[in-house]
Amino acid sequence: LNGFLARAYEVLNKFEGYAVLLILNISKLSFFNKFYGIEFGDKIIKEFARRIRENVKKTDIVARIGGDWFAVMFLGVKDKKNIPMMIERIRSVLLKDFYINNQILNVKFFGGVAVYPDDGSTFDQIFENANFALRSAKSKCECCIEFFSKDLEKQIQSLFLAERIVSDAIKYSSFIFHYQPYFEVKSGKVAGFESL
Repeated sequence: LNGFLARAYEVLNKFEGYAVLLILNISKLSFFNKFYGIEFGDKIIKEFARRIRENVKKTDIVARIGGDWFAVMFLGVKDKKNIPMMIERIRSVLLKDFYINNQILNVKFFGGVAVYPDDGSTFDQIFENANFALRSAKSKCECCIEFFSKDLEKQIQSLFLAERIVSDAIKYSSFIFHYQPYFEVKSGKVAGFESL
């Protein structure tokens, strides 16, 4: 990750036009590692990386930034209208079956996209916003790649706030439970309780 970050910081302002950050997360890689072995999982990672690398320009940056995480920095994008097509090209090559050790696999993934300078004036901001978009994609469906937007930012901030409120309520024993009985229809006997 550090090498990717250093390179991204270095080149971000050297290209004219837009820079587009795509963060990808392979879904359920631990499943493949557990049932087929780590070497098998490594082959998935290598094939995933190869497909990405073969579908970007030489000036673009591709890096593995974690165990099953990748980042792609598209540099010098002249026309913003081309961005969805660039992302879809990557998505479509990753959707094709993977052939690993004579097995046909359908490898799932999630992605998040942020555009410089529209979605942030620094690399840190676009990295964070691409992660926001990735988190949103995970809540939708597999193989979804989500673009960052201000509306998405508001949704995620609301989610973080709700999570913090619930976490604090648990931590400080702020929940008060009231129980209500429910009954068997035929006998009228209490069948159990539900909390409100």
